[in-house]
Amino acid sequence: MQPAVVFLCVLAGVIAAAYAVGRANRKREDDALIKKLAASFGKLPDKKMPEDRGRNLDGYYRAHPEPVPQGIDDITWNDLELSFLLRRIDSTRSSAGEEYLYYALRAARRLSSRDCAVLDYLTGSASSSERTKLQFFLSKLGNTGHYSLYDYLEKLKDAPRRGSLRDLPAILFPFASIALMFVNVPAGVLCLLLSFLFSTVTYFRDKAEILPYITCLQYILRLSSCGERLSAAGKTSKSPQLQAMAVEIGQATAPLSSLHRGSFLLMSPAGAAGPADFVLDYLRILFHLDLIKFSAMMRGVKGHEKDIDRLITLTGSLDMLVSTASFRKSLPYWCHPDFPADNGAGSVFMDVKGLFHPLLAKAVPNDLLTDRDVLLTGSNASGKSTFLKAAALCALLGQALDTCPAASYRAPDYTIMTSMALRDSIQDGRSYFTAEIHSLKRIEDAAQDPAGRPVLCCIDEVLRGTNTIERIAASTKILERFSEFRVLCFAATHDIELTTLLEGYDNYHFEEELDGNDVVFSHKLRRGPADTRNAIRLLRAAGFPESVTDGAAEMAGHFEKTGSWLNMQTGDKNNAECHNL
Repeated sequence: MQPAVVFLCVLAGVIAAAYAVGRANRKREDDALIKKLAASFGKLPDKKMPEDRGRNLDGYYRAHPEPVPQGIDDITWNDLELSFLLRRIDSTRSSAGEEYLYYALRAARRLSSRDCAVLDYLTGSASSSERTKLQFFLSKLGNTGHYSLYDYLEKLKDAPRRGSLRDLPAILFPFASIALMFVNVPAGVLCLLLSFLFSTVTYFRDKAEILPYITCLQYILRLSSCGERLSAAGKTSKSPQLQAMAVEIGQATAPLSSLHRGSFLLMSPAGAAGPADFVLDYLRILFHLDLIKFSAMMRGVKGHEKDIDRLITLTGSLDMLVSTASFRKSLPYWCHPDFPADNGAGSVFMDVKGLFHPLLAKAVPNDLLTDRDVLLTGSNASGKSTFLKAAALCALLGQALDTCPAASYRAPDYTIMTSMALRDSIQDGRSYFTAEIHSLKRIEDAAQDPAGRPVLCCIDEVLRGTNTIERIAASTKILERFSEFRVLCFAATHDIELTTLLEGYDNYHFEEELDGNDVVFSHKLRRGPADTRNAIRLLRAAGFPESVTDGAAEMAGHFEKTGSWLNMQTGDKNNAECHNL
């Protein structure tokens, strides 16, 4: 037998064995993944997201901007700690799902009736195997790495255009060398080694130039393949709405089907790292297979940007819905939001029972029924800020994910805005007080928008960055101003004076009790203003001397009776206004 024939037979045998071993390894990995997906549904997500990936979750949102104040702005996002909420919800299996979940929370727009029906089906009626199959296909889509696919798509516009003739020598030289082996084996082997050296040098030189763009094309290939699998799986579902979504996914995938021809040349199957892939990598280097496929795909992708975006939207939304179904299962209880038929066009209100904060392990539930603005009083750590955040999150999750952390919730669609956790900004040259003024002004601007939704605003300690007299006066007028518009305002304050000055607000409070040296909080919302002041009692419990605690009590009592401060050292009475100024 000719040496060349022996060489080719050995090479073919190695490739076949490597393929068989790789396929067996992938089967074991897939089985393990399926078991993990089934077991993790309804559990707390255990995803480990790199920090730089977390900073690039807004790719889809940037490509589909929602105008503020309709969506969640940056201040509200930070105040409500929505990055933590997103991690609490996020068991998505793909970059498309991660970015669509971020988009849904930022847009704060109600799900379509079809999405709501699919979500309910995935939460309850869907079999575990059907749900797991969808998650498995989405896992094969996987992630884009540290950056958004939309960042890559933008770069794709600048990708170099490569002609096919550029890689022709890499194809011809190895075959010519093998042909030479039938005439002169040593010369053929030498030429094959030289052609391999030539191909390797030119391969890595050219691939370095297009590597960022290959990442994008590889994800588009996986996206198209995932779309085909999701479409096929969804069409057999018992849910008519999921069937309809599957048909739409199939329609979005169809224009990209031609990209699959020879796609293995550009990428290995998702999760593959077996011997067959090792061999294929060498074949890519020797014959420039992935570089040739890259040039063909660049021509195929051009003009299909809208199809790609539509497919990202559909697969991302389905991934988000499966993740939300798991989030629902992980909560102690939840409810559908009840939005009035007229969307609250004539009034603003909130009727919520069993409201709790979804990020707290042992949250205390509260009820509230109001069609008036609310003023919350109470000491620090009593529950004011937590209640404000819980109310805002309930409205947001109801609108964005049709899932309220409450026993029942009824309210109109709101533009949700907060002013709670501001700070000085050295970079912007703004003091805390200046930042707070701008924060409150943006709420007023949103409230005056005639085309906008009614506003739900949550404010923690209005104008805390200024002196007492101006703070109380300005806070009164600002909060009264909000009452002139379609605004439901929840404001928390330590200024008891506001409870009598703001006649248009209902008063609620949180209170605490002293148990020896410990402070006990019930975190239950109660009607009326706070009627206890425990700061001095806490000083006594902490062990401060009587000269401090009794003196403070005398000064506070004198001020409450006369409106002026008593200097304990001289006995002089200082006018409160002069003292504060």
